[in-house]
Parts: sequence; C-alpha cells; structure tokens
Amino acid sequence: MTPDLLFLLLDKPPPAALDFVDRLLLASMRHWLKAARTGQPVTAALRVGLEHFGMSEAAGSVSAFMEEAGVAWPDPLRLYPLGWGCVISDDEWLLLALLRDAARGARTDFDWRLSEMVGLSARNRLWDTAPRPARVAGRG
Repeated sequence: MTPDLLFLLLDKPPPAALDFVDRLLLASMRHWLKAARTGQPVTAALRVGLEHFGMSEAAGSVSAFMEEAGVAWPDPLRLYPLGWGCVISDDEWLLLALLRDAARGARTDFDWRLSEMVGLSARNRLWDTAPRPARVAGRG
C-alpha cells in the first residue's frame, strides 16, 4: 500500500507499515522526546541516533521542528516511547502528515490540518521549520 493511501485510513497503521522516511522521522520524533525528558542536549542526542542511518545532518532540523510543535500545540505533545512496538499516537500521525505537506509545498493542507487548534502565527513558525527535516530525511 502506498504511503499516501495509508494516510487516508481511519486506523493508523503500525510503524512497520510506514515507508522508510516516515519511520525515520517517527523514530527521530520519539528520540527527541526521550532526550528532552531526560535533560540531554536534544540535537546532540538526535545526531547520535541518526548517525547509524547516515542522516546525522537531519538532527538540527528535526529538533527545530519538534521545538516549534511543542510550543504550538495547545496540550503537551503525545509521543510514544522510542521503539517499534508502540502504535502511532494521534499527535505523531499529525506531525508526519504536516511534514509530508511541507515536503510537497502544500501550505493549504498544512493550515487546514492545524486551523482549529493552532493560531496563524504559530502555524507560520511551524511551517518555516517543517520542509527541512522532511527534505534531509529524503522526502521531497
């Protein structure tokens, strides 16, 4: 099943059903949360985690995107622990969709997904940080 069709499903697929880029971004988001919660320097921790995939340059952009998401969200971000056994949370699903929108340059879709929960100025800041992590991870 193509990733675009997966985003139309009512139930979210397991992480293993996502394509490589989405799995990499999901793992990065979860790694970001783990580092933030344990007081580690987030970008450095992400760089180490992404080094295995030859993607250490994505660490700064993923960190910037996640920091903006954390500020923009009306409630604390709900991300599951690092590892592939966990399902995908609603917040993780939305963040992946936002990164896909940004990679396609689909600002209207991006705004539509967030319009009821995030104000325009926060959406603008989040949009500004979204294209780079998607691009360096191989999306777009």
